Amino acid sequence: MWRFVSLILASLAALHAACVAGQSDTAPAIDPPVRVAIEAGSARVTLELEMAQGQSIAAVQDEVLARLAGTEFELLRRPSGMAFLTLNIGPDALERLERMGDLVRRVYPDTRLSPQAPSDAPEG
Repeated sequence: MWRFVSLILASLAALHAACVAGQSDTAPAIDPPVRVAIEAGSARVTLELEMAQGQSIAAVQDEVLARLAGTEFELLRRPSGMAFLTLNIGPDALERLERMGDLVRRVYPDTRLSPQAPSDAPEG
């Protein structure tokens, strides 16, 4: 009986390990305008982070930044309590991000909203 239970537990552990390993094989979605901007040199991007159960947002943000070490990137925004990072990245950083499917779900252009022009409508 114990051998049977041990065999089932070992099988479940192997299945879990395969599933976790499979998650990191998935590349994050890279929006096409990011690739166009990188061809010109750099891109201002927002990363939508992939959160696994039990992970803190800060820990995932730290891990992404640690894995980008040694590449051309600048941290622009790190919102606390939100699973995002905004960076200015170079080609080598994008290449590294493409291998972070376990931490990054999507990379898309960061566009700042420009102030609204005053309304031309008459007052009153």
